[in-house]
Formats: sequence, structure tokens, C-alpha cells
Amino acid sequence: DLLLRIFNIEAEISVSPGGRNYTASVKSRSDCAKLLKSFGHDGVGSIKINHANFDCEDCVNAFIAGAFLSCGTVSDPHKDYHLEFTVAYHNLSKSLFTLLEEKELNPKYANRKGYNIYFKESESIENCLYIMGASDSMFEMMNIKIVKDFRNKANRQANCETANINKMVNAVAVQMRAIEKIWSLKGHEYLNENLEAV
Repeated sequence: DLLLRIFNIEAEISVSPGGRNYTASVKSRSDCAKLLKSFGHDGVGSIKINHANFDCEDCVNAFIAGAFLSCGTVSDPHKDYHLEFTVAYHNLSKSLFTLLEEKELNPKYANRKGYNIYFKESESIENCLYIMGASDSMFEMMNIKIVKDFRNKANRQANCETANINKMVNAVAVQMRAIEKIWSLKGHEYLNENLEAV
């Protein structure tokens, strides 16, 4: 719709077999050139992000949100913390990586089935979601993280208390066996009154 309204270019829409991915394709070479030129690309060399297209920080944030909508995924925070952009072109991926670094998001880079820019730390993912205008998702992730941290802390505490109780029980058992051995070999009268009381 945007291509038609802004550039008067018709795009073909295709849907992936699972119905999860939609692709808008521009087949005409002249339309492709017109589209690239409008974003400051002359069609020569590799595609990079053209910073001249950004009038302000909000434009940069909107671009990152658009990039996420076109090539990004985020995992369910109940299971894992992972947000990723999969970019088809090397120089474009490096350009996006640099843009995310400039926003102090600490991205990581990998090369598998495309060029992957990703975040594993929950704080970086939360900041990225906020920058993209997905504050509801950011707050939901923060709430999930708080609950997970609380559960993990409670589990660690319970495990620690169980371990301490086991240590105490084992230590007492050793001492009880020693006392019973003294009583069986030497009798109850062998220990003086204070030691027996202890």
C-alpha cells in the first residue's frame, strides 16, 4: 500500500508456506531503480543504510522498528532471551549493526543463513523494544524477568537450605554414632557430668 501510495509502484505480495512471512516484491527494473534512488541509493555497489534519510532520532527509531518488522524475530521470554535481525546483504547488515551500536544496544554478529545481528541479554532486548516503540512488550518482558528471577532466587534459597540441613544431619549422625560407640564400649558412666550434658 505504501509503495503504491507514495511511489506509484505496484508490488506483488507472496506468503510463505507457513503463512508467517509476507514478501512485497517489485519486479520492474525501472521501479526498483526509482525506489532505490528515492532512498539515496544509485543502484551501484552494495546497499547500505543512508543516514541522509533520517531527519531526527525518531526517524532512526522508526527505521529500526521497520527493519525488525521486515527481518526480525524475538523469542518467548518465558523460554529464552533472544532478539535477532536476519539481513540478506553483508554491507547492509554491517550498516544496521553500526546503527544499533550507535544506539548503545550492544548487538552481537553471526553469519548463518544470512547475516545475523542479535541480542541475548534481556536488558539490551528491553532497550531495543523501547527504541522501536514496543514499550508494552518491553514491560511484559520485564515482568516475566522479575517473576523468573524471583523463582530462581527462591529455588536457590531452598536448595541452599536443603544442603545446609543435609550437612547438619550428617554431622549430627557422625556425632551420635561416636556417642553410642562410647556408651556401648565404656558405658554411660565413662563421660564426666559436663561432657555427658553437652
